[in-house]
Amino acid sequence: MDKFLFNMITDSIFLSEVKEDGTPIRFCEVNDSACERLGYSREELLQMSFKDLNEEDVIQRYPEILGKLINEGKAQFYITHVSKKGKRIPMEISSHTFIRNNREN
Repeated sequence: MDKFLFNMITDSIFLSEVKEDGTPIRFCEVNDSACERLGYSREELLQMSFKDLNEEDVIQRYPEILGKLINEGKAQFYITHVSKKGKRIPMEISSHTFIRNNREN
């Protein structure tokens, strides 16, 4: 992956490993914009998953979101992430599945 290009993108980008059923496990890569927007270091975010950034109402929507991702390979939705300092940040998410290192992500 071209790290320079990845970090020049001003949108937050999160790459997440997933279980066989599509459930996110943890982030395997994040760009600088994601770190800046949420107030976490790259190392901190790489120890986290989407569940760590969302409130319970978003987590309850995961089955619906994951169903769309699994069936269509992509999903677009709105959620609110919570920053390290507790600030609520509304976000439009465009999520896609892809194969990375012979693993679906």
